[in-house]
Amino acid sequence: MIQQQNNWTSWRKGFTLSATFLLALLVATSCKKETNTIGLGALDPDALLNSGGVDTFKLTTFSVAEDSVPTDNQAFGILGAYHDPKFGTFNASIYTQFHLSNTISFDAGDVAVVDSVVLSLRYRGYYGELDPQSFEVYELDEALDIDSAYYKDDIKALKLANLVLPSSAIQTPNPSDSVLVGTTKKPAQLRLRLDPALFGNTLMTDATSGTNPAFTDDALFEDYMKGLHIKVSNANPSLGKGGVFYFNLEDNNSKVTIYYHLQADANATPYELVLEVEDNCADFNHVEIDNSGYAVANVLLDSIIGQNQYYAQAFQSRGKVEFPTLNNLSKKAVVHNALLVIPIAHQTFSSFYPSNQLSVGYKTDEGKIVGFQVIAYDDSRKSYIVDVRNYVQDIVTGDAENRGVFLYPTFFSSTAERIIFNGPNTTNKEKPKLIVKYTEY
Repeated sequence: MIQQQNNWTSWRKGFTLSATFLLALLVATSCKKETNTIGLGALDPDALLNSGGVDTFKLTTFSVAEDSVPTDNQAFGILGAYHDPKFGTFNASIYTQFHLSNTISFDAGDVAVVDSVVLSLRYRGYYGELDPQSFEVYELDEALDIDSAYYKDDIKALKLANLVLPSSAIQTPNPSDSVLVGTTKKPAQLRLRLDPALFGNTLMTDATSGTNPAFTDDALFEDYMKGLHIKVSNANPSLGKGGVFYFNLEDNNSKVTIYYHLQADANATPYELVLEVEDNCADFNHVEIDNSGYAVANVLLDSIIGQNQYYAQAFQSRGKVEFPTLNNLSKKAVVHNALLVIPIAHQTFSSFYPSNQLSVGYKTDEGKIVGFQVIAYDDSRKSYIVDVRNYVQDIVTGDAENRGVFLYPTFFSSTAERIIFNGPNTTNKEKPKLIVKYTEY
């Protein structure tokens, strides 16, 4: 299971990813420390890369599948599908609760006439191509629980009807441009028109009756309207096509708006009833990934193949680098500097770009992967460069076990990113290497 805090602040492709990170304090869980922090970023990489340090250490590289990824109440809901030429298909959908955002009151005998219903989701980024996608929305027939943990494979029972009007179903997402809602300019958002006959009419009838307690209490409303499942029907786009989109579900532009008027109102004054995702609403991402027939699947089955190329993919797999020959260093060695250079395979203009930030993690005795270092991608070198001086020194002195490190997209449960790493036996020019400067006393 991954432990990783996600905090998004800006975006790549107009939504470049960046973050503020807390370096984890490592606590010993056995007689030996798990590891120390992998450097603090104070080392000038150029100084060591050009110094002629020792880079003859053997590296073993492969990929490890992740079998259980928690996806509840993440920084963003993700939605859409793409077909990656290197990784296969990726399909993401959202399950979420809603609460009433405004109090409502009606006089006896009021009859509400629903004019339209719109589900809006505030864009916060994307991965892949801006190709048309076919959207569907279903009402949940099974309740969510804010106190429950949800994972990428989880599903909930749904009512049968797709709520999206056919005229609104197929859209080309536009995560960068503002939209006009009436006469007001709003931030970029996906807007899906729902069928009032399937969602809206009954709800407003119950609201105006004045006898349904669900409209006075959030917990009762969660049971009355259990939530929505938002998905795409184009689960298998053409090769190289499609994209996955990131939404801020708690933004005030992410909501269901029921536009209505009162039947007895001669002027047909418009009103709105708004349902929104609050911080005490349960939500989770459901993700389906099919790597079958692609090289990443072979590496996950046979680690030896990872010496050529190995992979990491959000929700699915992590890269692993082991350093077996570090054990040959004398316990009297003092490590002055050490860098792990992790080159990748990437075509500059490909829409399936590598993660802007890579997490480096270790496995605890309990089997959890803990991320404790975040490395920015160096586009000029097409590599991630990690300061591993403390890590190497702890292995040399016996204060840490030589278990290797895991590599994966930092936003493991909130993006659709993936990375192709060059292994030691790659035919590409750049190979991974461990460069160490040390003195032996």
